[in-house]
Amino acid sequence: PPLVETISSQQEQFAHFQSDAPACDNCGALTVRCGTCYRCFNCGNSMGCS
Repeated sequence: PPLVETISSQQEQFAHFQSDAPACDNCGALTVRCGTCYRCFNCGNSMGCS
């Protein structure tokens, strides 16, 4: 499939993980829920985990 369709499909798949996600406190990118934590795929930072 064309790259644009692939990117749109990936964005739709991750949308529900990002609905309540805060911005990364390290780089400012949107984070993704990963269990009870939030993970930044931009810089690798994790937030909310003890």
